[in-house]
Amino acid sequence: MEAQFAQYFYEISNLQNRSKLVNSQKRQQQVQQSHFVNHLQNFQSQATQIMRSPQAMEAEQALSIGQKFQDRLFPPNNASLYGRKLPKDWAGMKYRCGRTHELYEAPKIFQKKIEADDIKQGQLGTCYFLAVLSALSESPKRIANLFITRRINAALYYSVKILHRGIWREVVLDDWIPCVEE
Repeated sequence: MEAQFAQYFYEISNLQNRSKLVNSQKRQQQVQQSHFVNHLQNFQSQATQIMRSPQAMEAEQALSIGQKFQDRLFPPNNASLYGRKLPKDWAGMKYRCGRTHELYEAPKIFQKKIEADDIKQGQLGTCYFLAVLSALSESPKRIANLFITRRINAALYYSVKILHRGIWREVVLDDWIPCVEE
């Protein structure tokens, strides 16, 4: 009888140890899941945050005092387009920069719907960027969501967001557009 009791006690003790082990593993799994959920939430909050542009404050200040914004890092001149030396294939062409309201009758950020045909390659070496926009135009909402500024404002600046190296960054643009004079 003592041997049976000892065997019974051993089995109960073994079951309790297994139960403790299973409970410990479950707790450890819950902690790991909790850590994973926290990391995921942190990543999602970082992914939706936008790093403000230094030009954003300048643009907002121009708007508040009734002035038109001009990007001091990319002024409307030839040096912004091609640096100090004119590219050989640009020789003979005359360039100028104009504001959107000077170039277009009734400028809008979005005219009708967004389509790949809206994109026109000019003389600037922006074909990779334009290819990305063309691909995004297959889902117009994606392009629309890149625009922080949805309407033309009195300071004539536009804020867009660009994902650069995993961080959403605000880019502020003035409305000066480089053009070839005809």
